[in-house]
Amino acid sequence: MDHVSKALELNRGGFNCAQSVLCAFSDVTGLGRDDSLRLAAGLGGGVRSGEVCGAVSGAVLVLGAAYPFTDASDKDAKYRIANLAKEFCARFREKYGVVTCRELLERTAGEEKRYRYCGDYVRDCAALLDEMLAENPRD
Repeated sequence: MDHVSKALELNRGGFNCAQSVLCAFSDVTGLGRDDSLRLAAGLGGGVRSGEVCGAVSGAVLVLGAAYPFTDASDKDAKYRIANLAKEFCARFREKYGVVTCRELLERTAGEEKRYRYCGDYVRDCAALLDEMLAENPRD
């Protein structure tokens, strides 16, 4: 199953947007299902406060795993992940105008629509991650 399908399946199964995106990319992150679900549990709903969309946060976690910055003296790695995270947010913002959960959900009305639109964000974040991973070969 591809990343987009996995992310949507997880989201439809009751997991939040961040969990769905992070867990769908376990082949990239090296994280198991339970670890992915635990790490991203508090990020849904914009860290449960309407801030940065959970699907975007989950995607940035995937980028961090794919392009690690683990040595403080490695400035190239530091700038690479910083630029990739900014680029991801810019591309998401280009499509939706904002990256904050609160603003994204204000554009919808009612719970049914909210879940449908969150599925759109999950889908688009997974697809955008696939694009960016393909465009940026990993070491």
